[in-house]
Amino acid sequence: MERLVELKLDNPVSIIDGYATIDLPQFSLRIIQRVKQTKGRGTADADQLKELNHYHKDIMPVLIAKYNENRVWTVNDLLNAVKFHLSQIDTEKYSKFNPNHWRRPVSELLRKGILFHYKDSKRQYQVDFNKARKALETGVFE
Repeated sequence: MERLVELKLDNPVSIIDGYATIDLPQFSLRIIQRVKQTKGRGTADADQLKELNHYHKDIMPVLIAKYNENRVWTVNDLLNAVKFHLSQIDTEKYSKFNPNHWRRPVSELLRKGILFHYKDSKRQYQVDFNKARKALETGVFE
């Protein structure tokens, strides 16, 4: 029976659009693996999130520009506004827009306190504009 060789890598791997890329230059090898999150696992990932990703950088200007402090909205309202915004500024992102890819970043903004639930509603949200502006200016979460 063949023995499986284990190779431990200390460099973190980014997951972008459902794919993890692992470069192994010592073997002249690049591995691109499709990944999928298991429900109920990894829900605290947003707690360790430090820097804004490209989704956050596209969502936050829409939040700041479109929604005032008294405005209440749903995730679908926000995703429609982001899609419209992208149609105006980036035709490539707009043509590849899939709302399911944008739900996790919205959830991360909720966990970071930039978004919060409106009263007792679980489906309606408001924006903390101070946190949103600061994060967008600095590129990092508090």
